[in-house]
Amino acid sequence: MFKVEILNAAEVKNFLKQESWVIQGKIRFGLEQFLNKIADTARAIVPVRTGRLQGSLAYEISELGGGKISGKVGTNVKYGKWVEFGTGLYGPHKTVIVPTQAKVLSWRVKGKRVFAKYVKGMRARPFMMPAFEKILPELYTFLKNAMRD
Repeated sequence: MFKVEILNAAEVKNFLKQESWVIQGKIRFGLEQFLNKIADTARAIVPVRTGRLQGSLAYEISELGGGKISGKVGTNVKYGKWVEFGTGLYGPHKTVIVPTQAKVLSWRVKGKRVFAKYVKGMRARPFMMPAFEKILPELYTFLKNAMRD
């Protein structure tokens, strides 16, 4: 359950007297600042080997119509979800990784071919949820500051 209290009703009343497109623009600006801060925080804590995952972190805002705005932050890099949630025994499925099209798994490590009948997987190294949880308490501040501008 959520509880909402309006502590400064006069400020809210003045804000709501503005044109709806002005209000929507201000809320969009606050949301954009909030999502950008999450992306920046995630970039600071994401594990880095090549920098590709770190460089792919971005946010996007969509107008849904009817005055609704949606925002998301994340990556388009396929392995991002594996880093965030883990794989194999350590991932969502909690099972070892086995070959599906051959008798053994095969990959290269420092130029040498490695073979295995199974692998345990990789432990999760979360970066998006910790970033979101760290910045979430600031959402109200972002929106409040956007309304004042």
